[in-house]
Amino acid sequence: MFCLNSYLFSLLLAATIPFVLYQAWLTVPNAHNPASSSARRENIWSDLTERESIDLIRWLHGPSSGLNLTAVRAATHADDILLVAELLRPNKTDAVAFLDRSGPAPLRFARVTVKRNSVEPPDVAEYLVGPLGHSSQTIEPLRFVYNSGRSATVNPAADVVALSRWMDEVALEVADIIDDLLRRPLHGQTQDGAGQDVLEPSSNDQTFIEDGRVMRWVTFFPVSDASTLLPQGLYFKADTTGRDPAQWKVVMWLYNGITYPSIKEFRAAWQSSGFEKLESGIDGTWTALEPDLPPNNEEYSTNAPPNVLQPHGSRIKLDRAQSFVSWMGFSFNFAFSQVNGVALYDMRLDGERIMYELSLQEAMAHYAGNDPIQSSTAFLDSLFGVGTQVAALVPGYDCPTYAHFFNVSYHRMETTYRRPGALCIFESPTDYPLQRHSRGRAVTSFTNSVLIVRTIAVVGNYDYLVDYIMYLDGAVEVKVRASGYIQGAFYRNNTGYGYRVHEALSSSIHDHVLNFKADIDITGGAQNSLAKLTVAEKVVEYPWSAPRNTMVLERTVVEEECAVNWPANSASMYVITGETNHLGEKRGYRVMPGTGVGSPAHLTMQNSSLLLRAAEWAKHDVFFTRQKDTEPRSAVPANALSPGDPLVDFGRFLDGESLVDQDIVVWFNLGMHHVPHTGDIPNTLMTTSASSVMFAPHNFHVRDRSRAMTSGVRVDVKGAGRYNATYFGAPQGDLGAFVPSVRPVRKFPTNDSELAL
Repeated sequence: MFCLNSYLFSLLLAATIPFVLYQAWLTVPNAHNPASSSARRENIWSDLTERESIDLIRWLHGPSSGLNLTAVRAATHADDILLVAELLRPNKTDAVAFLDRSGPAPLRFARVTVKRNSVEPPDVAEYLVGPLGHSSQTIEPLRFVYNSGRSATVNPAADVVALSRWMDEVALEVADIIDDLLRRPLHGQTQDGAGQDVLEPSSNDQTFIEDGRVMRWVTFFPVSDASTLLPQGLYFKADTTGRDPAQWKVVMWLYNGITYPSIKEFRAAWQSSGFEKLESGIDGTWTALEPDLPPNNEEYSTNAPPNVLQPHGSRIKLDRAQSFVSWMGFSFNFAFSQVNGVALYDMRLDGERIMYELSLQEAMAHYAGNDPIQSSTAFLDSLFGVGTQVAALVPGYDCPTYAHFFNVSYHRMETTYRRPGALCIFESPTDYPLQRHSRGRAVTSFTNSVLIVRTIAVVGNYDYLVDYIMYLDGAVEVKVRASGYIQGAFYRNNTGYGYRVHEALSSSIHDHVLNFKADIDITGGAQNSLAKLTVAEKVVEYPWSAPRNTMVLERTVVEEECAVNWPANSASMYVITGETNHLGEKRGYRVMPGTGVGSPAHLTMQNSSLLLRAAEWAKHDVFFTRQKDTEPRSAVPANALSPGDPLVDFGRFLDGESLVDQDIVVWFNLGMHHVPHTGDIPNTLMTTSASSVMFAPHNFHVRDRSRAMTSGVRVDVKGAGRYNATYFGAPQGDLGAFVPSVRPVRKFPTNDSELAL
């Protein structure tokens, strides 16, 4: 997650480039082709076609655009280049008119991002181009989706190649000191600059403005896949103001908690007697991800674990041309973006829309520590492009072998990239029955399954697994799991920020917060309200009894936009409601913590010195706002470039507007306070890193809708060892070791002969 070379900033500045679903289905062993299904309407959220992209890029390089672009392959860091050309997804107002009233499809517009190196200071500018393919196609600054009123953000690192070279030059001045203290050479001192035993300087992404000067901290890391487990205890602070490396300078060195104002003073101290040399983080087998040899014990088996099969074929129906999915009454379109990966649109249940959009907005990791790197690290991952980092999913490991895999592609800097098998969709059985009950001499039990849409994005040192999960009762869950190498700190008595987890490695506490958008549309969406239901203690006087301490259900209407945290003791619940049902109750969906590990977390710091106003969405668990076409996203990648004055300031979304009979959007956070321990070495486990939020039907149906969609069995006991089994749906095997009755044993009074029974 550190800026090791220009790769980071090429991602950083291309962070709004889209993904386009590449429609070929990736065939894998044992996969069952889904039945075909026709989408209700055209997928108006799908990205630019190949033809649209080519025509747009050609037009942008022509005189009509007025941009004066240089082709990427021929450009220098003094030229203006095209970074992004993607579909600007249609306004909801236009989309709903098309979806519900058979109006015309919304006109297609592009969002274009240009890296402008020819201006001073250099910036990243956004433009709106369209309508695409029309003779009236024009270009103008894109501002209406950014509440800053700006369309450009200053770029503090226009020439990362120059920065990398300058850091190398600084490091080579102290190569002998580095070789002595860190016990390995710099990559510039070796013939090929590669291998596990060389170091390179690495700049933290965060820059600081001090008295008008641009400051950054630099440290050293081994060239290794496990580099974040191998921090070194040497740092320097650099003034990199302006674009001329000749004017940059080192203003401080730091080693063993002691600062030195220049290389001269640092070298003199190093050469002096009594200079304390610390341990160095050394790579080895302890960072390997491959499993250890199992103990030579009969309790540990080398047999494969149980495997899930789909013997009767898939129940999922797909219209691949429109990225449309239907399953057990659910239906939705999906689209892919370089910024936030997969997004679901027009989600319907039994033909009725329950959500217009469900999508990831931003992923943040905020660190703490007693060194200048850990204490000044707060990643906003859309800067790197969460979508561009999606990984090919491994059949049988990341997803079942029978899952339906899709390729994706995206356009970045005038080039198209394709990622095979980066999205999977599958139905999976749960490890618990959907429902069961015993009464009298009969027992009924029903199987359970869910639909899962899954991607895994490898952002730096973490793999983020994102699941959109649909349940047979109509519930929808969003779950995130994380795994990967932790970003650790060099160990130097740094208690209070983590644990010592290896000889020269300390864990660093950090918050993971991932923000999602759920545009809820109960019974049309435009007339929704938010209710808070609280189970409250109350003393009640009944006409037939003395006063009793009991509990009651209190219902209040939330009248204005608000931010809330999950209530203590789960005593309150939030329900988005629509029309009234035939019994006089409001139909709705409850917003609640899901099946993750504990309640999802929000950012510990309410006023982060690093994020400033770039992540106001991270301050609470859930936000409820009124839907606006001018507020489509809670965050954008460029926020990380100007955290004090971001393009999108989410805090301004909450401006006291009414939520009564309105179209309501839920912005919710998933994540955790990560306190890494020895169990995170070498890799954080997904077992305890799961976080989720669920949207569950609340008086939405007349009765439980899942009863008609699951396989079950009723067992009627006829006597000891005898029973009849009645199956509903496909039998799930024989009853095997089922014992239908147990002879009762009287507890008291009793005697030895009865106990023997």
